Amino acid sequence: MDETAKRYNTRPTHTYATGNVGGYKQSKERLTVAVCANADGSHKYGLYVIGTAKRPRTFPKDWSPRLIGITRASNKTAWMNTITFTEFIKEFDATMMHRHGGEEVLLLMDNAPSHKLEEGVVLQCTKIAFLPPNTTTHLQPMDAGIIANFKHHYKKLATRAQLQMIIRGLPAHISSYQALLFCKKAWDAVSAQTGLRLASFPDLVMLSTLSASTSKPISSNVSRTHWIRCRELCQIITSLVQTSTLQQTMTCL
Repeated sequence: MDETAKRYNTRPTHTYATGNVGGYKQSKERLTVAVCANADGSHKYGLYVIGTAKRPRTFPKDWSPRLIGITRASNKTAWMNTITFTEFIKEFDATMMHRHGGEEVLLLMDNAPSHKLEEGVVLQCTKIAFLPPNTTTHLQPMDAGIIANFKHHYKKLATRAQLQMIIRGLPAHISSYQALLFCKKAWDAVSAQTGLRLASFPDLVMLSTLSASTSKPISSNVSRTHWIRCRELCQIITSLVQTSTLQQTMTCL
């Protein structure tokens, strides 16, 4: 699991032009999108989106993001915080409990300050493991290409929509409602073949098969201390897989 900021109403910064073109100020409207998938990319969890408005006025009457498989939260900054993170984890845990009948699920994520549960929260079947500091770009599957692939598909959808608006003489504005629709389509377009299987769970899965005596870091940017922590984490994962029901339902994000 990981989240990314998405300025959903920006326009391309480069274009073909035969003459001088007037400039414009990019929109700063943003969403935070949490993406989640299992280890082999065969299942993508529904998007968790955080905006600023509790219910944007652009939403159609009687329409809810849940109708398209998106859970939406809101706060003043549209950032992930302890409250929204706890809501996400509780819903994730309930979904996994219902889907897998109590079988344990391992949820991997980075150790961002916002990734803290509120006091008193008890999870039924979800175990959370944090990646070592400063190793996100090397071990976090979402940062290994999945988020970039998602944003690529979103940009393509949004740019085409803006182009049609310009052709019709309308303001090239993407509403928060359209942004959610494009997020859904973009996430659906990230398939196991094009994105998830290619980038999902990269070095971390392979690490679990290495000898405990391995001392060479996966990158010169990863300290020996963090490398040892990675090996310890992989040993925990391997132990869970071998001794519990995680074999069929392990979700590593």
